[in-house]
Amino acid sequence: MKQPLLIATISAVLFTTSGLASAKNHHGQQRSGIPRVYHSLNLTTTQQAQIREIVTSLRPQNRQQAKRNHADLIEFENENAFLAAFSERIQKHKEKALARAKARHEIYQLLSTTQKQALKEKGARKPARKHHPEGRTDGLPAHFGALDLSAAQKLAITAIVNAGVEIKRDTKQLFLRLRDQEREMIYAENFDEAAWLDWFDTYAGEKRTAALSRFHRKNGLIAQLTPAQSEMLAKMHHAPKRGHHRSRYY
Repeated sequence: MKQPLLIATISAVLFTTSGLASAKNHHGQQRSGIPRVYHSLNLTTTQQAQIREIVTSLRPQNRQQAKRNHADLIEFENENAFLAAFSERIQKHKEKALARAKARHEIYQLLSTTQKQALKEKGARKPARKHHPEGRTDGLPAHFGALDLSAAQKLAITAIVNAGVEIKRDTKQLFLRLRDQEREMIYAENFDEAAWLDWFDTYAGEKRTAALSRFHRKNGLIAQLTPAQSEMLAKMHHAPKRGHHRSRYY
């Protein structure tokens, strides 16, 4: 069977939002040019102006990053091709990620003691994102229920999915810990750039490992399908989705 393709958005696989990527509310509308995480801190007029200036200085690179996110939806023929693209993006992204971390530290220094404590508490109790099953049926990944699978195929695919759930749960906890480590550096009195760069290398390395795990998990799922089923799944995956989101089946 033809080697299955890995479809991935490199930037999305690598990095999550820092809290400064957008100053929009959850309806996508501008709200005073200040990131939502700071809205509940009762900022003074002076603080708002200072934060707005810091955020504005990052907007050009944020726009460029957003454009790349849409352009980087690539089909990789094999693991080596994916890793090469992944490593290239790491190097390109590091400088911008560092600038955002410094900006967050700069904003933190503008806050009062009470505001700093409120921000820390808000980060500690940040609710987990809701999981959307995307049409999964009988424990199968999205769209697999429409493939007329045999009983043996369903059993094998469900086993792969269940193993992946445990892996993803552990991975999520790992990245929560890494984000906590970065937050501690940002909330320190002085920003230690060397320590942050070490942290970033660890974070990017773990992201690479997680992405590879997903790559191999998808390969395992596709290997259970017939050529006709694989072709049907590819057509469903590439079909336009409402909101321009693609369903993940791996």
